[in-house]
Amino acid sequence: MRTLVMIAALLLPWVAPAAGEPLPVKNHSPVWFGLLFPTPDASRAVAEGEPHYRLDLDYSSIFFVQKDKGWEFLFDMELAQATLNARIGFSGGVEAGIEQPFFHMGGGFMDDAVTNYHSWFGFPMYDGQLGAPRYRFSYRMARNGAVWHGAAPYTVTAGDTTFWLKKELCAKDAATISLKLVGQAPTASTAEGMGNGAWEYGALILADREFREKGKLGLSAGYIDPGFINRGDYFPLNRFYYLDASLEYPFGRWAGVVQFTGATSPYGNAGPDLLSREWQAITFGARYLTDGGKKLEFSFTEDLSFSAPDFTLHAGVEF
Repeated sequence: MRTLVMIAALLLPWVAPAAGEPLPVKNHSPVWFGLLFPTPDASRAVAEGEPHYRLDLDYSSIFFVQKDKGWEFLFDMELAQATLNARIGFSGGVEAGIEQPFFHMGGGFMDDAVTNYHSWFGFPMYDGQLGAPRYRFSYRMARNGAVWHGAAPYTVTAGDTTFWLKKELCAKDAATISLKLVGQAPTASTAEGMGNGAWEYGALILADREFREKGKLGLSAGYIDPGFINRGDYFPLNRFYYLDASLEYPFGRWAGVVQFTGATSPYGNAGPDLLSREWQAITFGARYLTDGGKKLEFSFTEDLSFSAPDFTLHAGVEF
């Protein structure tokens, strides 16, 4: 949490003169599967009576092996996620929305590319990654011998459904501050899918401000109460804290985006380092505005906390 506070302190002076429309960064760390992780969002609500829709496609390479303190992890896979998002505005700066993810896990095709990526940029490999069988699929998470259920490989499974209500608290020409309440219903299977088995809730403060009629910067921060996981083994979870900061700068129809996302651990100190460490990621992306008003997005996310995934590729469209 200290790291998140320090980063927020560095970014806050920039929020005073700026606002943003962040990229929808997802947390694909396997120990977060099924948990409510807020999708970064702009603070301004969509216009009254105006529906907005978006489709996000994410692809992650995941490898992590660890055995400690009664826990066992063996994750070697590639994960594809498609997310459908719909929202509509109401009077008074109110917005309601719903989000539904779908997942596909398998051995994938990027193992050689991942090895080359680490070699080219000098990034260290995860323990055991270099000698692991190529294109293997493995999903194993166990505590004291009790194996946690996971989605079946090479099938499409639904995740839990997220919904939200957003209210603008202060809206001026260049700045907006909003309160966003989020919830996640246990709609997905805990035995064969990506379900968590619990209702989850959270609250976020979103702050945006434009600067010089060009760039935008946004900051969102808050907390989530994830309840528990009941996926073959009941395990209570702690409240965790969330931070996202994004900077967008336009270049004609294009805009470049850089973004930091982080969260404290909902597992506390109950297990090995993979569970207790903060999750942090940096994202670099671009957004393109079409003649018809659609927004196309492309981005690359690198995990900074060395807790998997290696990286995530993203493409999205909003209309």
